[in-house]
Amino acid sequence: MVGFGAGLYPASGIMVITDMISAEDWQKALVLHDLGPHISMMAVPFLVAMLSSYVHWRVLVMASAALMLLAGVMFTIFVKNGNTPGTPPTYSNISALFRIPSFWIMVILYSLASAGIQGVYLMTPTFLVAEAGYTVAFANALVGVTGTVTILTLATAGFVVAKAPLKTMLVLIMAVSGLSLLLTGILHGLPLIIMMCVQPAFSALFSSIGYRLLSLVGPIQLRSLSFSLVTPIGALIGTGLVPAFLGYMGSNYSFSTGFMVLGILMLLSVPLVPTIRYFHQQPS
Repeated sequence: MVGFGAGLYPASGIMVITDMISAEDWQKALVLHDLGPHISMMAVPFLVAMLSSYVHWRVLVMASAALMLLAGVMFTIFVKNGNTPGTPPTYSNISALFRIPSFWIMVILYSLASAGIQGVYLMTPTFLVAEAGYTVAFANALVGVTGTVTILTLATAGFVVAKAPLKTMLVLIMAVSGLSLLLTGILHGLPLIIMMCVQPAFSALFSSIGYRLLSLVGPIQLRSLSFSLVTPIGALIGTGLVPAFLGYMGSNYSFSTGFMVLGILMLLSVPLVPTIRYFHQQPS
């Protein structure tokens, strides 16, 4: 049920943001929006670790649920945007979207970016301990450092990216993410650690640009539907199939080989970016 609630968010939440903010400020707003999940991924484990010695875990879950309910009530009271109904997922609407080549390019890019963020993140501690030879304590500390670097990147470079041409920045993000992931499977020692900090930081920059581009590749009336279709497909591949693939590679070959394969796929996706065509207005 928790996953069900989270699955409803992207299409509606992103649409509220784009309805609330003027188009020229969408990327800045989405950068701020993207800080939320990354801060949560860093802060919540520490909070649970600190509080679990004093309260039962069920109390923590109930407190989290209470905060969610409070946020929902505050949203209902104070936010007046986003009252327009979304586009229904009828056969005609879905088929119209599926006939747009640029939509499928965005599906590929979003899936790879999701894999570079969540998929790699889920397997990083196991890779560091089982294959790179680091201790569990060091692996956990490095995961914390990479998360901090990602947050700092979003809070600083994210606003610089928001002012740059969309396709140019997307090429840079996919190229650096793919190259750093490829090198993660090759390097050792300090260079490996540097690559493991660079890769998630650049991958995290994808979301704000990706949603902005996605809003431009199809008709305006299909925008909410495109968000609601791309997100689950990307999650299925990036956080479902890719971790399973990396786990298989780690068990039968090596995690390094899996990272290299994923990095090569990201690099191969770079030439797809210039082929994206805008359905309506081109961003400045």
